[in-house]
Amino acid sequence: MKKIKSILCLLILISGSANAALINLTVNGTVDGALNWGGLSAGNTITADLTLDTASYTGNGYETFYFTGDNTLAITAGSFSFDQSMDSALNASIAFNDGVMVDFNFGALFGINGAPEEFDSAGLYVLADRSVTIGNGNNKVTTDYLLAAHWEAATLTAVPVPAAVWLFGSGLLGLAGVARRKAA
Repeated sequence: MKKIKSILCLLILISGSANAALINLTVNGTVDGALNWGGLSAGNTITADLTLDTASYTGNGYETFYFTGDNTLAITAGSFSFDQSMDSALNASIAFNDGVMVDFNFGALFGINGAPEEFDSAGLYVLADRSVTIGNGNNKVTTDYLLAAHWEAATLTAVPVPAAVWLFGSGLLGLAGVARRKAA
């Protein structure tokens, strides 16, 4: 009986502040304009697929997730794909204020950390620009690669799991009762 009481007390303590751990979130963006950039044009969609560890997320105030450990990032923009390892400053993050996305920070430099192209996301905006000049003298040819886009505001809510904990706890109590009855 002491074990059952201990388990019940532990479940009550855990259930008070528990949140779901890993969640998947897709953030969509809209291309405002593009030139020679991944086959995109105005009106096309870019996406960021995120996995976030929300165990300590409350949904209140300003909260930031850095893309390290279990937090992952995969951006698809036209024919280009990026992930958190391509961030040139290695501090990619997403921030929410009262559950609403307010900042998406990611910056890739062409050729650095395997990045296929320039890509800079700050706040809710994306800007990528790079010029390449080949040749010399009167035979110079410059090609510009440009992308301007914006992220759609995403929301993230804290997902409490006390119901799951209570269900698990009641199952354990039931098993303990059956085991006790068989022993008698």
